[in-house]
Amino acid sequence: MEELILNSLNNIVDNHTKKVQDLKEIDKIWNTALKIIRDNVDASSYKVWFENIQPNSISQNSITLNVPSQFFYEWLEEHYSKLLHFAIDKAFDNGKEIEITFEIKPIEKIQKNNKNIKLPFVNHNIAPQVSYNDTLTEFGFELINTQLNPNYQFQNFIVGESNLGATNAAKAVADNPTKTRYNPLLIYGASGLGKTHLAHAIGNYIFQRKPNLKVLCTNGDQFYVNYANAAQNNKISEFTKIYRNLDVLIIDDIQFLAGKEKTQDNFFHTFNILQQSNKLVVLTSDKPAKELKGVDQRLISRFNSGVTVNINTPDFETRRDILKYKSRADGYDISNDILDLLAQTITNSIRELEGAYISLIAHSTFNNKPLTLELAKEVVNNIYNIKEKVITIESIKNIVSNHFNIPIEQLESKSRKHQITLSRQFAMYFAKKLLKSPLKVIGEAFGNRDHTTVLHSIQTIENYLKYDRVARKSYEVILSSLRKEHGLDIDI
Repeated sequence: MEELILNSLNNIVDNHTKKVQDLKEIDKIWNTALKIIRDNVDASSYKVWFENIQPNSISQNSITLNVPSQFFYEWLEEHYSKLLHFAIDKAFDNGKEIEITFEIKPIEKIQKNNKNIKLPFVNHNIAPQVSYNDTLTEFGFELINTQLNPNYQFQNFIVGESNLGATNAAKAVADNPTKTRYNPLLIYGASGLGKTHLAHAIGNYIFQRKPNLKVLCTNGDQFYVNYANAAQNNKISEFTKIYRNLDVLIIDDIQFLAGKEKTQDNFFHTFNILQQSNKLVVLTSDKPAKELKGVDQRLISRFNSGVTVNINTPDFETRRDILKYKSRADGYDISNDILDLLAQTITNSIRELEGAYISLIAHSTFNNKPLTLELAKEVVNNIYNIKEKVITIESIKNIVSNHFNIPIEQLESKSRKHQITLSRQFAMYFAKKLLKSPLKVIGEAFGNRDHTTVLHSIQTIENYLKYDRVARKSYEVILSSLRKEHGLDIDI
């Protein structure tokens, strides 16, 4: 009897020890996978879609993950399946494709006996693979940062006035990579405007149509890390050989080479060999070449020897088109007033705009709330701390008086001095055009003037805008100030 009890206790201890070991192992593997994922998605996407995944169980060739909803699972399957499989395969590091099973378990209340969902993937690679990548891994280089992102294609890049030139140049070099005159192609612009998307789209387009070409896409920081690793391991010659035997080299954020003299020297000679061999070099940067500080002038000269194109901040219509495309692709029927709100308030970055959209969908899903304008305002205000700025007659007065450098009280005075009269007329004009206020209401706001005075002021400004360059310039500056102040793409 005592022996039976002892054996039972031993089994309990062994089982507990095994569970503890399994938990340590799954945490280790999952944290390794998360590190890879974190390096390949933006911060907002990582927070929304990966921080809410909980590892459940593990075996030699499989892992089970908890996700909070069916929608959550479907989103992962459609948008991040390749990345997730790649990261987990690398984390296991056993040379096998790992089976991923999802269990739907709401975050607030973990329930038992939820159905398991197995992802039906055949190809788990994060991007189309080419043979030279195996050589890269032999030298300890980071494979995942040398890959093309398959989600970045020309067909899902929304074209507007702000990026039309860059898009046309990108398509031109992609159509004829080894014979193009636009070599190198440098695409520059502020962060989050689509440079990376276009760069990867070039690589994907070439690889899909000419798979015999060696296409490599990396970034300036990773190029430096790879070079440093090669130097530490006495593999500089092998590193150099890999890069100089490419047909297409795409380097995102080339500005990260600034101040790294030895890396720049190696890249300079690599660049020369590729260009002299009619091999395509595509670069992106946050500034035009001439403004890159800490970059060798020899490289600046080489960058300027091809074609340089700019991506500007997208206008309201382009931002709204981006949101429409994403919502339709994701199967959501989002009202125009919600799309307009997001497009009007998130103005400087496509990445932030997409982050706001993802956050809205996530809040709707996680909290089981309908997609309403009120929810969109809540998401925008709480997460991005962007408060809606309402245009009023007072705010128009303030901007107009600042432009003409006169006290705001003068707009309401009886003065007929030309500068004051012109300022008052401009303010009335913008109040009518932007607010659609009745003439009587506008007149009362400017010293109780009657509606005929307001109408005359509006007609006067309209005539000035047709024939007077100085007045036209004032109109443009005031309108620009109103846009900046209110964070809106307002127009007349």
